[in-house]
Amino acid sequence: MKRSSKYSKLLGRPVVVDANVLFDLRELDALYLLNEVFSEVMIPQDTLNSELDSETLQCLEDIKYVSAIITSEKGYEVYAQCHTRSTLSHCDKMAIALAVENDFHLCTNEGPARKQATALKIELTGTLGIIAAAYQNEIINEEQARQCFFYLSKEGSCYTSPALLQKVLNDLGIQL
Repeated sequence: MKRSSKYSKLLGRPVVVDANVLFDLRELDALYLLNEVFSEVMIPQDTLNSELDSETLQCLEDIKYVSAIITSEKGYEVYAQCHTRSTLSHCDKMAIALAVENDFHLCTNEGPARKQATALKIELTGTLGIIAAAYQNEIINEEQARQCFFYLSKEGSCYTSPALLQKVLNDLGIQL
């Protein structure tokens, strides 16, 4: 019996996904988890146009998602607020604004984007949270989760904080 955690609450939520998470999930051959965990997947149009390589774009053909641009005054206001943080890229600002505009969860691993999302009280997660949610909701088994966490900690192209990884593993009751 798996313990209940905050990760199981991600199931069925709509999400805006940043490029770094897409790269991680592509490396894990696990982009499908986005559709298994979340009810709707949104990717900023500018992320698709300027941040993703051809391999990732090709892999996205296998999942269901919507591309989006800011369309409301509220979205534009949040985008403008994000200009106060010079460390945010244009695509980070777009993802944050779209999350607020649509009342979606934000999925990013970028520290500055996470800091801004927290300041705006946007619910957020990252790659580790997606894997944890997939495990908690029995979409993947413990061995699959362990393999994903191990890969991200040792071989993945993203930096995974050892302390954060250990916290997630402890929350799930998994040992590497």
